[in-house]
Amino acid sequence: MPSDISIQSLLTAKSESSRRDHHKFSAATPTNDPRSSAPLRSLRTESGRITYPLIYVSPAGSISVILAHAIIIEMSIDRCVRVVCHDKFAAFINGRGTASCILHKKARMLHTRDMVYTKFSASNDRLAVIGNEGILFSMSHLNEAFLVSSHIKGPSAVSLDTLDFSSGHLENDFSIRLFYHEAQTGTQYTIVSKEIVHEASYDRKPDGTLVMHINGMTVRQTRIGDIAVDARPRVIQCSPSVASVHVRSSYIDMGVQENEKAYVKRGLKRVHVSRSGMVVSDGNCITSMDHFGRIVSST
Repeated sequence: MPSDISIQSLLTAKSESSRRDHHKFSAATPTNDPRSSAPLRSLRTESGRITYPLIYVSPAGSISVILAHAIIIEMSIDRCVRVVCHDKFAAFINGRGTASCILHKKARMLHTRDMVYTKFSASNDRLAVIGNEGILFSMSHLNEAFLVSSHIKGPSAVSLDTLDFSSGHLENDFSIRLFYHEAQTGTQYTIVSKEIVHEASYDRKPDGTLVMHINGMTVRQTRIGDIAVDARPRVIQCSPSVASVHVRSSYIDMGVQENEKAYVKRGLKRVHVSRSGMVVSDGNCITSMDHFGRIVSST
């Protein structure tokens, strides 16, 4: 049996090691008062190489966290979050979970309080709009759309001549506009943002996982780059290596998966997309469309 002194020495060493691994961003700032300016903050190795994470308070009052694998997380004092992986995807969710979006090479999804607009890219783009009355869906080469609703039996065809099914509002990077529309930003919030940065901290786990605590949220990044921003019930998860991204809240669950698969879930309404086509459901009313745009089943 080890002596009490040996056990105490081990516990003391472990406690000191834990304190060394627990970093405050303010400890790395070159200024005397970490709240007096908004520099990039991180730790540098002896060789001068920057080690992530870095953190920055912008003149607009938002906070940017820069991580390895080309990941940038932008956040506001009211906990709006935008995650960007350059040239692969972007995801946003506001502080209440009532507005969110995903931009991806294979899909674009825009969720507002009552509606979800989606465009899934393929040889024939799949289009779907989820609303209170049901789901309207089509493909880019079709002259009509179809409505699936728990209030009616079977899909109902709607002529596109009488319906604006354009997705022009999904063509630009609306995640930036949505962030600054929903988030509390502005020069008046710069001081508060700096206080949030001052209180933020991070740990590096033995397996290389980064765990950051900031503004009541937890950010995790694995050694291979996978990200999770946890502000439960709001969660953004993404993987730069396979270009997958998921957004979840009390109002929405949507994501782009591997192998050109994607989905949206809002209440009892579902849209699932793959190379073979799409499946749309509102409760027990389910309709399948193949990749040619033909209805192949309906219940």
